Amino acid sequence: MAPIRAGRVDKNNNGAAMQFGIGSHLEEPELEEYSMGTLLEANLEAFEEHLLACDSCQDRLLEMEAYVNAMRSASPKLREVRQPFWADLFRRPRPAWIAAFAMGVVVLGVARVWIVPPPARPEVASVILHSSRGIDGLAIAKAPSGKLLSLIMDLTELPPFPSYTLEIVNATGKPVWHATAHPENGKISQPTTNRLPVGQYYVRLNAPGGALLREFSLRIE
Repeated sequence: MAPIRAGRVDKNNNGAAMQFGIGSHLEEPELEEYSMGTLLEANLEAFEEHLLACDSCQDRLLEMEAYVNAMRSASPKLREVRQPFWADLFRRPRPAWIAAFAMGVVVLGVARVWIVPPPARPEVASVILHSSRGIDGLAIAKAPSGKLLSLIMDLTELPPFPSYTLEIVNATGKPVWHATAHPENGKISQPTTNRLPVGQYYVRLNAPGGALLREFSLRIE
């Protein structure tokens, strides 16, 4: 930054401020570095001496500060900007468009964060599995294709275990899904993690050691 000669502010006969010897106006990169707190220490003294005496540079710096503060409000990841020493010295009214500009930046930042809609929740079909006895064979449970399933079964008359193994096999006996299920209030309600195509399947409930406890017929339509 080019050397800046310190200035002096006097009053004329009408009480208006007159500026003497304040040198050339500050450059935009210097204002930006000062606003962001990255201006070199060696340049601070001359910079702030000029700033105290120059209304034009004060206005430009306030505009820069409004932009930086608005961006900090919209994104907490931006680093903290140090508060300049002169912030409390100049409290005179500023053009209304500065506040409007800052608010616009905040709104745009918030809109950019929140305008993306949340992902849609997948559809889940509840399937109640129950065993049958007698000559009818396995009771057939039905479920729609293209949806995740929530397998629900009653553990009455079964030995209690802290967990069970659930698996689904296709008509040829090939496993297509499995999970560890934890009972609650004598029941299991276990969601699946994949969608099954149309076909015949069997749901098997196994003890922790692998012994088959129950088998249910499941038809995906």
